[in-house]
Amino acid sequence: MINIRKINNRDEYNSFIDEEKEKLHIVKFGADWCGPCKLLEKTIENLDNEKTNDVLFGEVEICDDATENLAAEFGISNIPVMLYVIGGDVKGTTKGALRANDIYNKINEFKQ
Repeated sequence: MINIRKINNRDEYNSFIDEEKEKLHIVKFGADWCGPCKLLEKTIENLDNEKTNDVLFGEVEICDDATENLAAEFGISNIPVMLYVIGGDVKGTTKGALRANDIYNKINEFKQ
């Protein structure tokens, strides 16, 4: 099962992104009341560890001022959204509840 690190504010986001900067970081923005967000979380948890062994996963649960502000910083107005970050720079985003193959394709795209 894939480990997804919870991110509750900007400082935790910065700490997560600063960890192993050369690796791809995927940050999912969602909410506990959002059906597609829950579906995407389950898809991520069940990804193949061998295909994602050098990817770090984080999750921002939009539930308070700190997480709402973080989402606003990235222009996120609809959820779920995933950010693909390398070296602290957002290289791309996806919206909606992706299938596992779509996530693998994005990982391969951003790791090249």
